[in-house]
Amino acid sequence: MALKAQNDTGISIPINFSNFESAYKTLTEKLRPKVYEYGFLK
Repeated sequence: MALKAQNDTGISIPINFSNFESAYKTLTEKLRPKVYEYGFLK
């Protein structure tokens, strides 16, 4: 989040987070069903 906020300042070259966000979304979708299955949340 700090790097995203830095993009908004315009001080440095903007960083593209689309690849990271895509990978994070894929990981989230893969892990979400396991949270309850393995008892992390009840």
